Amino acid sequence: MAASAPSRPRRIGEFDFLDAVQRLVEGSGAIARLGRGVAVGIGDDCAVVAGAPRTLLTTDCQIEGVHFRRGWLTARELGVRAFRVAVSDIAAMGGRPEYVLLSLEIPVASKRSPFDSEAAKAIVRGLAREASRCGASLVGGNVSAARDLGVNVTVVGQARRRAVLRSGARVGDLLFVTGSFGGAGAALRVLERARSGAALIAAAVSSTTLAYRRPPLRVELGAQLAEAGLVHAMIDVSDGLIQDLGHLCERSKVTIRLDHRAVPLHPSARRAAADLDLGGAVNPRVSSALTGGEDYELAFTAAKRSRADIERVAARLGCRVTMVGNVAEGAAHVVDSSGRTLAALGGGFDHLRW
Repeated sequence: MAASAPSRPRRIGEFDFLDAVQRLVEGSGAIARLGRGVAVGIGDDCAVVAGAPRTLLTTDCQIEGVHFRRGWLTARELGVRAFRVAVSDIAAMGGRPEYVLLSLEIPVASKRSPFDSEAAKAIVRGLAREASRCGASLVGGNVSAARDLGVNVTVVGQARRRAVLRSGARVGDLLFVTGSFGGAGAALRVLERARSGAALIAAAVSSTTLAYRRPPLRVELGAQLAEAGLVHAMIDVSDGLIQDLGHLCERSKVTIRLDHRAVPLHPSARRAAADLDLGGAVNPRVSSALTGGEDYELAFTAAKRSRADIERVAARLGCRVTMVGNVAEGAAHVVDSSGRTLAALGGGFDHLRW
């Protein structure tokens, strides 16, 4: 009897996988639903546990060949970027970072991938100084040899008043975003075209790639808005605006009406026309800004009466805030001003999309 061919592993997307993990952890049986003191588990920007008043926990990583390539940024810039990417989740919950753990995976020096101790120390210095600027301390971590360079960051923070969840959006809320979109995506295209040599060096120090090399820091704005009780729901935009707004819709069980013409574009994004298909609802000029990742801006909903107060807080901090839509009753999806679903075909980042 002939042996049957081995079955191919079933492919699963990043967010389907995360949903499966959440069901596993929160299911009945051997794994308890939620541990004592856990207020919010998997499914939001951070976990929330009992603290004084609420402790926020998050972790993120920067892996060579996935998030960056050697030569795209200096070792110090990698440390800064790793912290800013991780702390963006704390900002999205309206918290302030307090403690940081750093795990470094360092390639053993070889002809293929030389990496010396000075570069490793530069990563640590960059991260520690950036954390200190936000009032946080690097308190420990781990070092391991590895095939590729990896920077894994865990941040512990506090929500002084309450943690702002993705599930708090209310029908009638306005939708706001910070900063601008598409700059990091445009920067990545520049870096990817500059494979090596002088072209790569020029790209790595150019102002056109700064949006990728140095993501925005929105901790103070997120914290002040939360502490003043001005926002109902919030999320950081790391995987594309439409995709991340979709997560907010799912958690809040609402429809978000997005005025794509109001979304502020980074100058680099305005110059770079992309060809992603958004079902004809959005012209190609802005599609990459709506579906590209790595922006690390905040998107949040708030009552109409709070708009003036929000704009005052943002102006005081020198942060651009733009009203780009509203929250309505309906299915959990993002639509344009005319009600057409914004289906980003091929858009939005998914780590497990093969």
